[in-house]
Amino acid sequence: MVVAGAATAAVAAQNLSTESGIASRTVAQWVHRIRTGGGLRRVEDHPDGEWVVQVVTGGGAERSYRCPGCDQLVPGSSPHVVAWPADGLLGAEAALADRRHWHRPCWDRRAVRRPR
Repeated sequence: MVVAGAATAAVAAQNLSTESGIASRTVAQWVHRIRTGGGLRRVEDHPDGEWVVQVVTGGGAERSYRCPGCDQLVPGSSPHVVAWPADGLLGAEAALADRRHWHRPCWDRRAVRRPR
C-alpha cells in the first residue's frame, strides 16, 4: 500500500533528517543536500575524542586514497567518509590537513579494529 500526501512527505523528511543528521524540511531539500554535499559534515564523539566526519557521496575525485582501517584503496569516485580530529593539538588547520579517507564500514568498526 502506498500512502501519499503532505503529512506523509513531512514525516519522511523528518525521519531522513533524524537518521542522517542532515537538517531538511522536505525530502527534496534532503536529496539536494545529499547531492551537493551540504550538511554532510558532523562531529562524532568517540572513545578517542571528538571527530569531524564528512560523508563523501563519490563521483567527484578521480584520485584514490588509502583507508587507514583496512589499508586498501578508497576510490574517490565511491561513497566514503573523511574524518579528522575535532580538537587537533596544533589547531583546526593542522587537524584538517591530517584528515583521512575511510571506507564507511571501516570507520564504523574502527573502535573494534585499530587502524593499520
